[in-house]
Amino acid sequence: MYLLCPVMLTRLPAKVFLISFYLLLAIGKQVPAQTYSFTNYNLKDGLPQSQVGVFYQDSRRLLWLGTFGGLSCFNGRTFTSYSKASGLLSNMVNCIVEDTTHRIIVGSDAGLSILDKGRISNLDLNEDVTALKKTGTGEVWGVAGGRIFRLINDKPVFVKPVYNASVTAMNTDQAGRLYAVCKGQGILRLSGTEWRPFYRFKAAEQGLIFRRILFDERRKHHFFLLSRKMIFHGSAAGVRPYAPLAATDSDFLSIGQDHHGRLWAGTQTGAYRVTAADSLVRFNGSNGFTDNLVYDIFRDAENNIWLSSFSQGIYKFEGDGYIRMNKVRGRDAEFPISAMATDSKGVLWVGTFNKGVFRYNGREIIPVNPSAFAQSSVYFVSADKKGRIWMSVHGRGLWMHDGFRLTQVMKPGREELTKSEFNSILHATDGGIWLGRGRELLYHKDGLQESVKGYNGFVSSLLELDRNRIALATTSGVYLLSDRKVRQRLPLNKMNVLAMRRYGSQLLLATLGDGLLSYDLTTGKVERYATTEGLSSNDIYSLEFDPQKRLWLGTGRGIEKLKFDPRSGRFNVLCDQANPLVIECDQGAILNYGGYMLIGTTAGVVACRTDQAENPGSRPGVHITRIALHSSGSAERDSLIYIPEPGEKPEFRSDHNHLSIRFEGVFLTNPASVRYQYMLVGSDDGFNQPVTNEEVEYSNLKPGHYVFRVRALAGGKASGIHEFAFYVVPAFYETWWFATSVALAAVLLIYAGLRLYFKRKERKRRQLESITRAEKQRIRTQTAEDFHDDIGNKLTRITVLSEILDQKLEPEDSERKELVRLIRQNAGLLYSGTKDILWALDPKSDNLLEILNHVADVGQELFAHTGIVFQMEGCNEQYRKVRLSMEVNRNLSLIFKEILNNILKHAAARHVRIRVVKTAQNTLNLETEDDGAGFDTRSAARGNGLRNIRVRCERIHSELSICSTPGKGTKITISTKIRVTN
Repeated sequence: MYLLCPVMLTRLPAKVFLISFYLLLAIGKQVPAQTYSFTNYNLKDGLPQSQVGVFYQDSRRLLWLGTFGGLSCFNGRTFTSYSKASGLLSNMVNCIVEDTTHRIIVGSDAGLSILDKGRISNLDLNEDVTALKKTGTGEVWGVAGGRIFRLINDKPVFVKPVYNASVTAMNTDQAGRLYAVCKGQGILRLSGTEWRPFYRFKAAEQGLIFRRILFDERRKHHFFLLSRKMIFHGSAAGVRPYAPLAATDSDFLSIGQDHHGRLWAGTQTGAYRVTAADSLVRFNGSNGFTDNLVYDIFRDAENNIWLSSFSQGIYKFEGDGYIRMNKVRGRDAEFPISAMATDSKGVLWVGTFNKGVFRYNGREIIPVNPSAFAQSSVYFVSADKKGRIWMSVHGRGLWMHDGFRLTQVMKPGREELTKSEFNSILHATDGGIWLGRGRELLYHKDGLQESVKGYNGFVSSLLELDRNRIALATTSGVYLLSDRKVRQRLPLNKMNVLAMRRYGSQLLLATLGDGLLSYDLTTGKVERYATTEGLSSNDIYSLEFDPQKRLWLGTGRGIEKLKFDPRSGRFNVLCDQANPLVIECDQGAILNYGGYMLIGTTAGVVACRTDQAENPGSRPGVHITRIALHSSGSAERDSLIYIPEPGEKPEFRSDHNHLSIRFEGVFLTNPASVRYQYMLVGSDDGFNQPVTNEEVEYSNLKPGHYVFRVRALAGGKASGIHEFAFYVVPAFYETWWFATSVALAAVLLIYAGLRLYFKRKERKRRQLESITRAEKQRIRTQTAEDFHDDIGNKLTRITVLSEILDQKLEPEDSERKELVRLIRQNAGLLYSGTKDILWALDPKSDNLLEILNHVADVGQELFAHTGIVFQMEGCNEQYRKVRLSMEVNRNLSLIFKEILNNILKHAAARHVRIRVVKTAQNTLNLETEDDGAGFDTRSAARGNGLRNIRVRCERIHSELSICSTPGKGTKITISTKIRVTN
């Protein structure tokens, strides 16, 4: 870039062929020389063989090449090749097609080869396969030995010929219908499974051999036919020689059509392109393309035109969007350009850094004031609102051309040159002129001059924001001026700003080293665009908008084009060339002119077309190339799988949860501009920021369903999203049923543990209870025995002694005899009472039957010799199994003693009956019924006897019920909790 001194032009890479040729194509009203760009790929780039005979692009946008040395696949950067050594039937590849299962089928001079996920299988036909095509319905047809066949289950099925002639060409139309050209007969069209005549050759056409048929995209139902010396155009109604190429006298080998509908024709010595006006552009050795024959011409999905060349590989036409005007009318124009402007008459004025100023009127380059300006540096050339040209010339000051004559407006200053030369100018709306000179900013109007202060750095650029506001760019930042005073410095880091433009509320700043900056004058938001966003350089020397509001940048390594995206609020870099011009631009040298953006560089002017419609196919593609599964087991090797067919969803073991996913973006227009965004649904929250790496790893994925999504970005456009769904199968110990089983087992284990714990505790309790009971029984037995032995002996002795005393008394001593009788009687009663105690102490009495028998014995003994009939009913032998505590035994015994004694004393009953009744709840009710006098239960309830009975019933958790009516007897029911079973 030139600021004050020239800088050498960066060398172009060897792969980019800049083809200069003179065409009288006007830019506006001018006629400069032009340069077209082709990109060549040959053996040095990895092409296996330089003679390419056929192109084919598959559904993944990969470009397949058939050569004399085998098959090659090109992704825009690298070639992957297959040959006979790899398994192909032959190295002479004639045709290529992809079937519906994404297999690549190759036709050669020996038969068919099928490439399926890297594996090759062959079908030897011993015939030359010259054509392979896929119909719109997915059927694969071909030509072998001049005969038509259909590929069914990987076997060629030849059809019965309609014409007795060999097939020389085959192709599909835009609707996918298949056509075949038969030598000397005509054209057939496939209808269903039958071939039917579509066009019969006229007599003049029957002697020609048509090697290619191409359907016209501009005219429906029209087609081109290629013979060696002539290209025909027509329809089923008839064909005629194609006029634009009729007079070329060339040997034609191939034809193609670009997305503008222009026909391309390959010949023995280069190629032709027919323009929209049916004029010809020829590409050959004289203009830098090649004089070699062109085997095939192909348009890819991105609308790039590819040409194959004998012994020189393949070429991609980079278009005529960028034209280097290095010569004009045979005169060298490779000067370092400093500025450009057009006057009121449309004449182009060009300032240089070493050749002064030139005018170009469409016919010739005219030096301006050569005697004074020759070999001088020009700092700016600018047109004011009246179309007058202003220029600053090194050492000569400021000049103005009013359309008739050139006059000096201001002389240079007397300071050193870097401080005295005018390097920037702005023609304000108010009629004034702003001039930058070194660190000084001047304002001129109506013969008055004013100097502005309040900023730092050298003045580099000026921009009018509105009638009262000026933006001043210096080597230290940007300042805003109003009323010719500095009002604000933009809050930016110190940077060298070289040029400015406005887009809405955004102030766009071209900087030296900091890329392109956008400063929002309303919100203060700053956006930065640099090499990380796809720019070729961070040194931006010039910028300008074209009529389509696309932003053009002249940088330190070429020319960039950007477009604003209102959705994101940012500019996107448009990538429309695989190998753009690597050339250094100059500061401020840019001009929107006549459908072109003229950009000044260190080696002349580059004219960039601004009227080109956006390429509808310039969008990248992306596909996943492989999945590497890394096993968590060290003994097992990593396994590599290819991507399954659409619709498949592979399942990976849980120990294969470390995945490495590799993907590839295909953008043949500009492969280096591809960026990627990806995400893993089920793990990531969203797409990542665009990156260049083509592989991503996910480790320690949890079991579950995942979908990997990836898309490619290039030139502000995104590919479709490619998805790969898979399922990480949980290990048996990670499944829901295993977790449920473990939880259930844990519950069962806890339950079993608790059950065992409580069972043991219960066993211990029972053992302790058994020991305690045994000890109690032993104590009870021992107590009973001791009590019986001790008390019984003493009572017996009292009784015996009383009987002896009674015998010794005189019969008439009745008083003393009565005392002795009472002593003997009380001893008997005491002995009888101790029997109950001894019975209760005896462990053998701890069952229900013993209690009932004991109550019966008490009743029989109590009512004996009283005239009262006593009965006991319901005593069952099975009650012996019902164990009861001593407490229950004792209280039941005492309860019934109290009841029976009360009946004996107070009831005057004749019959007493005790019944043992089993209830529906398997409990016992003990009912005592007499036919005595009865009593009033309300008045008797206050007696001690009934109160004692109730207390004892409560102690054994039983309920007492008394039913009595005076004169009608009494019924007492004791409802116990004693449970019995059958």
